[in-house]
Amino acid sequence: MAQKSLVKKVRKKTPKKKAQPVGFYKKGGKTRPITRGKGSKAKAKTKVVKRVIPDPNRFVSKEAYEGGRKAHLTFSMEIDGETFSISTDVRWETMKANKLVETEYRTPDDKVVKKRYLGPSKRAAWVDEDGDERVSADVQLGQLLPDGSWEPIDPFTATKDIDAEPRPKEIMDKFLPNSFLEIWGDTTESQRELREFARKLYFEGKVAAVRQFVKSKGTKAYVGFIKPVQDPDDDEVFGLEMMVSESRRNRRRWMPVEDIPVLDPSKQKETGKKAKVPEMF
Repeated sequence: MAQKSLVKKVRKKTPKKKAQPVGFYKKGGKTRPITRGKGSKAKAKTKVVKRVIPDPNRFVSKEAYEGGRKAHLTFSMEIDGETFSISTDVRWETMKANKLVETEYRTPDDKVVKKRYLGPSKRAAWVDEDGDERVSADVQLGQLLPDGSWEPIDPFTATKDIDAEPRPKEIMDKFLPNSFLEIWGDTTESQRELREFARKLYFEGKVAAVRQFVKSKGTKAYVGFIKPVQDPDDDEVFGLEMMVSESRRNRRRWMPVEDIPVLDPSKQKETGKKAKVPEMF
């Protein structure tokens, strides 16, 4: 059955552009920005939006949402003098993620080895997949490539030069945080540059993306995203933090934005239609 469409005109205002500060001054015990000129005025624009009415014969099998653990979610919030609340059954599970760099240690005879701690003394040793101990001289670090092959590599070395590039701040949501690092300057000159850096990122809605960041020598490499932060209790200071990640989010539990019935396969009604066998002769 073909879907019908409903065309609706809506009026949408363009957001007011923030004027960039050229300095700061004190007033009433607070620091306020000095701006050059005024922000652009919001202009109303009419856009035609097409909304698709869902097909009444469309449904999703309940099996598509199985798995995870069951729980109950309650929430309440005051909005314009009215209370919005929900109380519903939900499921949850740890979000899956795909590692950006997959590494593995192997021996010359292609055995996968891992570092184990043996005996009461917890002695460190390399042990292969068959449980045999191997000498460290035969152990080689390698990267697992997308085609399934394994390529020998050297351990990553700690990053000394952080090369960053501008990216929309929404890009951070694609990655699973591993940790957050604080970044700061220890001289008047470096703090001045970082202050301007933070302002530009904030007003342009950007983050400074780092393609590769390594904390220390080893097997872990990260991507990083630097953004400015503000102290809610002190408007005379600012900070920079870098979110580092070694995994890309793999969201699987998507739900439709429009109502589509979720049906239990065992309770689905019969259609009354039979399969048609094509005429072969």
